[in-house]
Amino acid sequence: MGRRRICRAWALACLLAVAPGVAGAGEVGVTATVEPGVGVVGRGLTLRVTVPGRDTATIDVPDMADWTVIPRGRALGARGEDGEPVSAYRFELVPRRAGTLAVPALTVETGGARTRTPPLAVRVRPRPEPPAALAGQDVFLDATVSEESPYVGQAFVYTVRLYRAVPAAGVSLPPPAFGGCVADPLPGQRVGEARAGGKAYVTAEVDYLLAPLRAGTLAIAPPGARIRGLGKASGETVLAGPQRTVAVRPLPPYAGAAPFTGLVGRVALQSRLAADAGSGEAVDEWTLSGRGNRDAAAPPALSLPPGLAARALPGESAVQPTLAGSEGERIFRYALTAATPGTYTLPAVSLAVFDPEEGRYVTVEAPPRAFVAAPQGAPAPVAPPLTSVSSGQGAALDWTAWADSLPWRVALGILPPLLFALTFLPRRRRRLARATQAQAPAAVAEALRRALRAAGDPSRAPWPEAGAALARLDRLLYSGEEWDAAALDAARDQGLAVLRRLAP
Repeated sequence: MGRRRICRAWALACLLAVAPGVAGAGEVGVTATVEPGVGVVGRGLTLRVTVPGRDTATIDVPDMADWTVIPRGRALGARGEDGEPVSAYRFELVPRRAGTLAVPALTVETGGARTRTPPLAVRVRPRPEPPAALAGQDVFLDATVSEESPYVGQAFVYTVRLYRAVPAAGVSLPPPAFGGCVADPLPGQRVGEARAGGKAYVTAEVDYLLAPLRAGTLAIAPPGARIRGLGKASGETVLAGPQRTVAVRPLPPYAGAAPFTGLVGRVALQSRLAADAGSGEAVDEWTLSGRGNRDAAAPPALSLPPGLAARALPGESAVQPTLAGSEGERIFRYALTAATPGTYTLPAVSLAVFDPEEGRYVTVEAPPRAFVAAPQGAPAPVAPPLTSVSSGQGAALDWTAWADSLPWRVALGILPPLLFALTFLPRRRRRLARATQAQAPAAVAEALRRALRAAGDPSRAPWPEAGAALARLDRLLYSGEEWDAAALDAARDQGLAVLRRLAP
């Protein structure tokens, strides 16, 4: 086992030494993002400013007439394969009007350096108006869609909204039957207020992200609602909402040179070469990021030069549904093996993507790269036999005398534990550091958030406990209120206990 580990480490060292194409990712500076990329008037979005390092930064947020800006605190975390420490500053942006709203450049000062983030643009939809049929009703169930005529594969939001002007003990909005489309529930059931016909209503609404699979008429089944203790009623009241239909448009004919595999949205393509520490091979990694139906995308077709072979490796998918569509990234990986040492040029890879907002095909491309295959490591030189010179003669060293000596035996006894300590104790410290970092409060909160998004029935145990633990962590991390380390540690421990119960 030791010999195989040493050989792999030696091969990897040779690969890194002579292969400039296999390099780590470049340094990432200050970034600013708004999530999700599409909003609704009066509903908050998150502006996240990520700053390298753990030093406190000063962020100059200018006055924005179109937004109400609410600071939500700072969280410490890490990013990248090397675990670069970063500070994430969060602001809640509440849009005041509909349209394409600008988020101006922000000035960030940290460590004596000043940086400006690029300006951002966010599409904001108007607040939904109460339906005309609501007039005179004490309780009413409605359903709306954000797009009346989407393209095949274009995501749109389907919203179920319950209006009631009388009290209720409990409200349940089960998902309707979705057919002919990919349906993803958006997290959370929101509660709000509305006025219509001189009446004040309490609203409860849930959203679903739908992506049609084929052109034609898509009929969405009527939604339902179950209400306990509505007004003076003691039992359960069942309501049915309207059926909605959308006219799904086919994608226009495509005649471009880049391959089109069905990608719809706004997507970027990136590639890099990395070293696989487990095998010493080079790994070709392709990342599709942005907004669109990346889960339906086929892996990029590789065009390899002669003498270079590739095999598919497990990839990753980190995509979540939002009001703007499915956002995140999908990663494809291939292991590259060269038949002979030398320099191989990996050609550029292009993909066609249909942009439904512009109604046309666009091409995303990753540039060509050079891959340098290292020669097999030459065997280590063999040292000449040890000799001792005695009385002018080159007599062979007497190993028997050494082996029988007490100092030599002591040295041989100490050597194995010393080698073990030098080899494995640093690894253990690194593993402990990674484990501590993985259990940071912000990481526990994100793990709970992912688990809740994937929950089948959030009302069943232990999901309510997970929601309570997440709310406690979010309040301590992002509300901006004062907190002490003991309270944050207790909230983290509560979240970890819930996660352990959720683990399969």
